[in-house]
Amino acid sequence: LRGWAGAGATVGAGAAAGAVAGAALPVLGVLSGALLGAVVGVLVAAADALFDRMAVLEHRLAGWAVAVLPVAVTGILVYVVGRVLVG
Repeated sequence: LRGWAGAGATVGAGAAAGAVAGAALPVLGVLSGALLGAVVGVLVAAADALFDRMAVLEHRLAGWAVAVLPVAVTGILVYVVGRVLVG
């Protein structure tokens, strides 16, 4: 999918995966998981729009690095906020 349809599908899939993870982790909750999944979906869609036309990303390792970038950045933020709020 390309354009807005692809971005919407990415955000929806992220929210659904986050809701499933939130249901599996009762401490997190379904709503929090869905919101966090939607945020990661927005980051993935933005990275796809940003890096889509770079020729170097046709290489497998560069493509994987860009694919995991939003998840890694979000993971760092969630860890820091969790440490500050939870302790």
